[in-house]
Amino acid sequence: MNKELIKKFKEGDWVIRKDETTQPEKWRKYSDNYKLFKLWKPKKGEWCWFWNYPFLDLSKPTPVFGQFNEYFKGFGFDFKTVEDEYYKYCEPFIGKLPTVLEETKRRSK
Repeated sequence: MNKELIKKFKEGDWVIRKDETTQPEKWRKYSDNYKLFKLWKPKKGEWCWFWNYPFLDLSKPTPVFGQFNEYFKGFGFDFKTVEDEYYKYCEPFIGKLPTVLEETKRRSK
């Protein structure tokens, strides 16, 4: 495998097929068909999960379901929703609860 292409994705990155015929999925380092994928980036109006970690308790993020509007760089935020709310993290809505809830649950055990 081409090491330069493999570095393009980190395990856990959200990726989508280059032809965009499938829903986004999390990249796994053992995936061997890296040439078929690109990093997922939300499109305007796309439904996503957004969240910020609370300032005092990093173990309890509160995800919000909303529509992506634009990228925003400032004050520690990266994403802006159509409701003019700002968030640090975003992942695609694929019909399931956001993975940050699963990860938080695992860490708390």
